[in-house]
Amino acid sequence: MLQRLNSIPCPEWLDAKLKTRVEAWNQRLTELQQREAELREAQQILINKPTATHANKLERDAVEFATAVETLIRDGRELLEECWRSGMAERDRRREQLKGTVKQHIKDLAESLNVPVPDREWDPVYVKLADVVWLK
Repeated sequence: MLQRLNSIPCPEWLDAKLKTRVEAWNQRLTELQQREAELREAQQILINKPTATHANKLERDAVEFATAVETLIRDGRELLEECWRSGMAERDRRREQLKGTVKQHIKDLAESLNVPVPDREWDPVYVKLADVVWLK
């Protein structure tokens, strides 16, 4: 059941709190995958040597395991959503940073060419200067 679940990626730009939560979730996934294997072994033992004690223990363990998996999946969905939002925020931050860098390069280029610095991105001079900056 849990073999189809993958660990959540943990990119370097995640903040420390979110990174810690992702690592903890990944660890819990690994633990539950191991527990699933143990339950399969217990099931085989019960099949080979059926006793009421083994059956009751396996039933309790299976219910506990199912509850843990349900919680893991719910937490994983929430965590993935938070990671996605964090990724979008990082993308926007980098986009703004790049935009500022490009504007600065355009300003520097315009000054070196003794051309007035265009203040609008749609200005034809700005567009031509941006083309030159991007080709550097």
